[in-house]
Amino acid sequence: MVTQLGEIPDGMVSLNLPDEEYVVFRFEEKHICSFWQFFCDRENQKKYELDVVKARFETFNDSLQPNGITEIYFPKASHAYVKA
Repeated sequence: MVTQLGEIPDGMVSLNLPDEEYVVFRFEEKHICSFWQFFCDRENQKKYELDVVKARFETFNDSLQPNGITEIYFPKASHAYVKA
């Protein structure tokens, strides 16, 4: 959890992420194109209950990217959104 804000580099913006349930996807970076092709499909969005309208985020740290791993967090859709 972030407890203190530092300076934001030029060209970047700060974003407060809402406290809600997220679906986490972790995979090898070499599969990033396949990941986006799969999750751009509406049926797959429903299957995994993703809210693709809300902000999603990716984490960057010493244990992921140096090892070729991507981790993306999608907000979980409300039941009403999934059935629509």
